Amino acid sequence: MAHSVNWTRRASLDLAAIDAYLSAENSAAAKQEAGEILRKVDLLEQFPTMGSIFRRTGDAEYRAVLSGKYRIVYHLRPGEPVIDIITVRHGAQDEPELP
Repeated sequence: MAHSVNWTRRASLDLAAIDAYLSAENSAAAKQEAGEILRKVDLLEQFPTMGSIFRRTGDAEYRAVLSGKYRIVYHLRPGEPVIDIITVRHGAQDEPELP
């Protein structure tokens, strides 16, 4: 069963910031990188557990999947076919704070 994807505000802002940063140097590279991230998220709809477990906090389990140099952190809602994209971060950045 396919899952639906919900981009949190934070993740949407992350993707916009990545695009803006890369566009300042090379708009084609920015478009390509954003496209790769979106394709990886599309794969999650069919394969929601393909990412490795990133962190467990209380009752929540967060997973992460890599897209190039970026880590996409997401959460599978228990009992629902919904994936929440929490954040998209460059691998060199500090670990993200999770809800």
